[in-house]
Amino acid sequence: MKGGIQVLQVPSSIYATKGENVTLSCKFTSSVMPAIGVSKWYRQAEGAGSKVEITSQVIAREFGNRLVRGGSEEFSRKHDASLHILDLQVSDSGVYFCEVGLLGYRNVLGVGTRLWIEASNQEDVDEITETGRTDLAILIAMACIVALAIAFMICLLRMYRTREGFRSRTLCCRWAGAGAMTGNEDQTNELESDGRVSSQHQEEEQTVYADLAVDRSPGTRAGEERAEAVYAVLLLSRSQP
Repeated sequence: MKGGIQVLQVPSSIYATKGENVTLSCKFTSSVMPAIGVSKWYRQAEGAGSKVEITSQVIAREFGNRLVRGGSEEFSRKHDASLHILDLQVSDSGVYFCEVGLLGYRNVLGVGTRLWIEASNQEDVDEITETGRTDLAILIAMACIVALAIAFMICLLRMYRTREGFRSRTLCCRWAGAGAMTGNEDQTNELESDGRVSSQHQEEEQTVYADLAVDRSPGTRAGEERAEAVYAVLLLSRSQP
């Protein structure tokens, strides 16, 4: 009892599920009837080091129309300053403190009520599952894009190597063809030279035969022997390299 006021917050902890409605009880005792004063609520969010007064700005920003306070009749006649929260959200979790101030007395702060909100309903599970599926689909799509890009680069590299190999083979064929043509030209020249030599030998042989025919006149035995000897010498000289 402080200055004739005692603030009671029971129970000390409340467990609820997202979407439910909950009442944070705050009752006070006083010898003054009717009680004239005000009440305030503070919230210490999970992980926060200090509590914050739930002002009209906080209500508009975090609760909207989900937070309902008791009326003046309840406060003055029933000594009740309870707080009602509708459609609970996980972000509503924390410790809520009730403070009561009466005319002529000092303000008294309650010990607080811890509110636990569990996101265990099927809607949240479905939402989490759908989010996980979406993330997995995104990862799979990214992996497919990377795989396609790698495959495309490999194809380009193979095409480049194939083209370079074809170009090298084409140059080799051209060089070989040029060599073959040169060889053929040389062989043709040799054949032509041999032909000219053969023709020359044939002409010489015909000339020799013509000379021999002239020398081999009928009735001349010595001339025939001399012609045969000359012809034999010519054959021997042609057989030697």
